[in-house]
Amino acid sequence: MRKLVAILLGLFISFTLGYAFLNPVLRAIADWLGPLFGPQLLTLLSTLYLLFSDPFVYPLTAIVWFGVALLGGIIIRRRVGAPLAMMTVFSLFLPLMALSALGILQRAEEIGLMGSPENLLATLPPIPQGLSLVDLFNAPVVGRLIQRVLEAAQSGTAPTPEMFISTLLLPILLNAGKNLVIIIVAALLGVELGRRVEGFFAPWSESLRERLGGEVYVSVGAVSACLRKSLPVLLFAALLLSPVLSKISHPPIVETDGGYYSESLVGFVDPNGVAYIGAAFADDQLSVGEVDPGSSGFHDALMVLFISQETRWEALPPLPDLPFEVPGGMMGNLQSYYNLVPRSILLALYIDVDAGVAEQRAEEVAAEFSTTFNAPLTYILTFSPAMMEGGVGETLPVTYTGWEVEGDETLPNATLVAYGSAAPLGDLVDEFMEVLPVEHGGLAALIHDALDSGALIPGAGPASANGTVLFAGFLDTGMLMDMLPQDSEWSDLLPLLIPSTPMKVGFIGLGSYWLNGVHSPPESHLFDLLALLGLTEPIQFSSDSDLSTLLVVTPNTTITGEGVEEGAPILNLVTTVNLSDPEFAPLVEGLENSTSLSISQVEPGAVVESGNYVVTFSALLPLNIQVTKEVSPRGVSPGGEVEVTVSVTNNDEYPIEDVFLNDSASIAYYTSSATVTGGNQTAHWDRIEPGETRNITYTVRLESSGVYTLMPAEVGYSYLNATFSATSSTATAVVRSPSAVGALGQTLAVGWSLASEALGDISSLVLSSAIAAVVLVISFLEYRNFKRWLHPPPPG
Repeated sequence: MRKLVAILLGLFISFTLGYAFLNPVLRAIADWLGPLFGPQLLTLLSTLYLLFSDPFVYPLTAIVWFGVALLGGIIIRRRVGAPLAMMTVFSLFLPLMALSALGILQRAEEIGLMGSPENLLATLPPIPQGLSLVDLFNAPVVGRLIQRVLEAAQSGTAPTPEMFISTLLLPILLNAGKNLVIIIVAALLGVELGRRVEGFFAPWSESLRERLGGEVYVSVGAVSACLRKSLPVLLFAALLLSPVLSKISHPPIVETDGGYYSESLVGFVDPNGVAYIGAAFADDQLSVGEVDPGSSGFHDALMVLFISQETRWEALPPLPDLPFEVPGGMMGNLQSYYNLVPRSILLALYIDVDAGVAEQRAEEVAAEFSTTFNAPLTYILTFSPAMMEGGVGETLPVTYTGWEVEGDETLPNATLVAYGSAAPLGDLVDEFMEVLPVEHGGLAALIHDALDSGALIPGAGPASANGTVLFAGFLDTGMLMDMLPQDSEWSDLLPLLIPSTPMKVGFIGLGSYWLNGVHSPPESHLFDLLALLGLTEPIQFSSDSDLSTLLVVTPNTTITGEGVEEGAPILNLVTTVNLSDPEFAPLVEGLENSTSLSISQVEPGAVVESGNYVVTFSALLPLNIQVTKEVSPRGVSPGGEVEVTVSVTNNDEYPIEDVFLNDSASIAYYTSSATVTGGNQTAHWDRIEPGETRNITYTVRLESSGVYTLMPAEVGYSYLNATFSATSSTATAVVRSPSAVGALGQTLAVGWSLASEALGDISSLVLSSAIAAVVLVISFLEYRNFKRWLHPPPPG
């Protein structure tokens, strides 16, 4: 009886705890793919987590197995029986894992994935916001699998069985062995503890046996030594767990210094009314916290670049026409791939260095940047032409349709090592601001103030940028100059703009964009660079700068009754460089031929006239139309319904006409688990006046647990005989996961269903008979054990 109770209790407690406290990344994966594969995926990930995660990296599994085995040992109190029973608990998760995997395969076959695995990436739903490649790499068990698949893909070689065994199978089996050791040790500790505690319960046990008519041979006397004997066991258990529970953190340290200095600021408006601002600063003495460009990690590094970004797929500017073809399946679900991009990335590019050596040096560099920006960096991949078929030195034909680049290119002996971090941009802004060379004043102080005001931090305020990218790093300009072809026009121009020094040049900067930076009316658009930055002080260059540049570019069209006539873009350039030098003649001539160019040369430290960065221009741009998509309620139980509302608001001063709203692709990735049960997903209105809002509402039933990312709604409208479009953001609905008992029951039901299909017409008879036989055998054994307990043999 005690073994059966211990096994059943161990199964229940371990699965419930593993299910309830599943690793957050595995939980996010289950939420992402749960609508496709059902709760069996959550059960599978829970069992994988309990069986094969490293207990010294993920201490929760160690605590679960230690606690369950300790309890089992206390209940069973047999030095052989307790470890065997607890190992039985561990092993029973294997058939549960197999049943979950079979259920997932069955679901995959139902939705057509088994027949067309090549469409897997196009079929998977969008990856939820916040689940990046770095998170997947750090996930227990599956992280190692993803890393090995990526390494095989970048090397261009198919994984061999030996590679699979050595790099994937052996490590997870070793983790399982660690868990088994914990189980055995904890069970034996439980046995000793149980024997010492048993005296506490002896009076009740003997009294119960006497009332049931059994023989009593043991006195129900004192148990005075129980606690004293148990104390060493508890202390040993605490010492065993202490290494598992320890964690270490590192505080950031950031300092700045000065040296050679250049600064630049760029403002740009595209034909869709999206406004962009970019800034960059270079210094051959730039100090980036703990990063030492003279360390061995930077040896033979052409460039080291740290990037942190805060952007969302639905808030990206419209994609330009790509100069190369992208497979349709990949474009169909590009959001999934974009959301995988880590929030922060470190790229290290080495020249004439073997991949293994480059990885070692990049690891040192990554540690320095991690400390400086307080962003833990995880290795992602290494890429080198030497890994590809053809290798270094091969001359390959390169042709890009639509680009003025054709001919043959020779692959350089370059190795790129990438690291990633889940640290968001908002957590790194303070460190970034400390690295900015504000001691030089000028544009660096301007950008510092804009960051401090929140104008460049997405979500910080209603007028903040929709997206921002921060970057910092070092460039070996001497190596770059040596790599340029001697007969290239850039070999004459770049030395005038970029210093060639024996030391690596540090650089830091950012780029931001506003989706509605400029909109209607069509006449006299105003692009005010300072207004976007949320500042009023005039722009002034630094007096320390060797090169200061301000560039503003806007469209320029003429609107007539017959349509829009495109003109040359307006380009205002203010710089401290003397562009009359002959070396700059090709550059100036090219700009004059393609733009409406205005060039102003000023002295270092000059205050820039407002007319250079406040530009009035004419263009037919999209109106200020807001499309929103909301779900209510956001969370439901499996089989529940949510109401989706899509609203179109005209926030402009002019009406829009012939308005089409289409949200029919909302549940395109969830056709097997989501159904529209009422309402309309499309609408048409002849006209929407300024300040007016129109909306549609429909109901969706969601069957499986997980996170449902409803795709953006699309709106098309006309204005001044031109057609424009707008989209909403995605909307999220959450279907709550079943309880641990419910998930376990559904998995067992899958096993019953599979067995029924395999046995055919006699399935009910066979399965019922098997269950009855098991119950009878267990009942007989437990009845025999009860009789032995009731009438134990006399002592001695």
